[in-house]
Amino acid sequence: MPDTDALLLSIGCRRAAVPVELTYLGVRAESLDAADTPFYHRIIELDPAGPAAAAGARVGDIITGWYPARTEDVSLAPEVRTPYTFGLTAFAPRVGGAFFGVRRGTDEVRIDFTPTVIPGGLLHRLEPTPALDRFFERP
Repeated sequence: MPDTDALLLSIGCRRAAVPVELTYLGVRAESLDAADTPFYHRIIELDPAGPAAAAGARVGDIITGWYPARTEDVSLAPEVRTPYTFGLTAFAPRVGGAFFGVRRGTDEVRIDFTPTVIPGGLLHRLEPTPALDRFFERP
């Protein structure tokens, strides 16, 4: 497959970052990064006033999945200054029924929560420039 981004950049698009909302859980987590569990994270700290703590998450829980997952390429803007970064870019904001699954000992637990939405996300995308219009003009 050709590199579509490289092709679009070469014919007249540019990279852009658009401000978007983030989903705050109040969780600091470390990746387990094991071959059989590549997306699992261990909760190492909770914001005591955050949504995850209020919903019953505990330090030591292993996060095994979440819903609703964000599908766009989002990063944190430089002004985001919280140690509780897990989930900020992983959860789609303002979608009902948010939850994450955890392994607690030998039990699997579903934690339903109401996320807090905060500013500070950057959605990365390609945007057309006038050069793109010129590329598609007929000679």
